[in-house]
Amino acid sequence: MVRRKLARLQSPHDYGIRDGRETLLAYQLEPETGWRWFEIERMSDLRVLEQTFPGSRSAPSGKHHKWDRLFARVGASSEKWPGSPLD
Repeated sequence: MVRRKLARLQSPHDYGIRDGRETLLAYQLEPETGWRWFEIERMSDLRVLEQTFPGSRSAPSGKHHKWDRLFARVGASSEKWPGSPLD
C-alpha cells in the first residue's frame, strides 16, 4: 500500500467505520513497525501479497478500539464482536 508517497507493508487487523470514516487498523511491518490507522480514501496501489501473517495481534492495552461499525476483524473464526454476522 502507498500512503503519503511511501510504500508500506502491513498486516490488516480491523476494518470498519470509525468517526464516520472508512478505516483500516493494521500492524505496520515496513518501513516502521507499530499499530497504524489508515483512512481507506487516502490509500492507493494496494496489493495482496503471497506473504501470510500469524493472525490477530494483541494490543498493548489489551482492549479493542471503539468503532461506529465494524465490518471485519482478524481473529479466530469462532470469535464474535458486537454487530457481527456471527451474532
